[in-house]
Amino acid sequence: MAFAVAFDFQSRRAETIRPEEATDRVECGWFCWLVLEPAEISSSLPTSAPVRREDISVIESPAPDDIETTCAMDPDAVRLVLQEAIWQGNGLQTAAVNVALNDRWLVIVQREPTEFVRQMMDTYREDFLRFSLSPGFLLFEMAQSLLETQRRARRRLAAEIERLHDHLLEAADELMFDRVSRITHDLLHLRKVVLDTAEVFHELSVRRSPFVPESTRPHVGSTAEAMQRVGEDLSVQRDTINDAVTLYMGAVGHRTNKVVKRLTIVGTIFMPLTFLCGVYGMNMKIPEIEWKWMYLTFWLISFAVTAGQLWMMRKWKWF
Repeated sequence: MAFAVAFDFQSRRAETIRPEEATDRVECGWFCWLVLEPAEISSSLPTSAPVRREDISVIESPAPDDIETTCAMDPDAVRLVLQEAIWQGNGLQTAAVNVALNDRWLVIVQREPTEFVRQMMDTYREDFLRFSLSPGFLLFEMAQSLLETQRRARRRLAAEIERLHDHLLEAADELMFDRVSRITHDLLHLRKVVLDTAEVFHELSVRRSPFVPESTRPHVGSTAEAMQRVGEDLSVQRDTINDAVTLYMGAVGHRTNKVVKRLTIVGTIFMPLTFLCGVYGMNMKIPEIEWKWMYLTFWLISFAVTAGQLWMMRKWKWF
């Protein structure tokens, strides 16, 4: 659903309007913020808004994971392609938005409702009344909202990694490596989105543009640094996954060694007994076979050999 707000920074007024009214407000000196979906472009986007059709086609890609985060400072506007990453259910979900900003317009085109834009809608009015000096406050609101969604995704991912770590140590199964692979893929993709977004806002903070006020640039730069720290935290979480898998493989190897050790003990015990059975099981005449105490003697020898082996293994600390 289309969303439109008109701002008058001199009188500190913010009014919700219809998208069709935005052009008249801009002509009267107001600043307008629009949030649209691609299907609403033809009916709700004013012709004077700095949005190009080729920019919208980027976020309509059928493979959102392949969309690149970009920043273009054109003569008529600053154009951004940003990605939101949220942890939903048991996996990472991403959504791309197109942003166009100049001295009279901020237009956000999103393929589907996004969490960070909803947060901007919830908080913009209070922040506008408290400390806004220029349209740049909306750019700062956007950066802060994206940062919050990234932090939430990082916390959800950290909780998922903790559950994975506990499961690896307690009840791992044959599907565990599929789960590890999926979580690692989501972590790497989240890290890429976070660092690319941080690079975009860092560029906005250091490159001069008539559409990014000087008073906004330091705040946008500090937000970019916070995003970079989120990316560093994700690198630590990747190491945590690697450590958990290494620990799991070590536990599997230890259990395997214990099984092999037991099999070795059993095989060692039966080796001399197999030899005795082979000798006295030959189909030929053996003199002591005719001795009446031979059967009892055979079992006494077998028990003595087994007891001797067990005593030696115990002494050698095989078990």
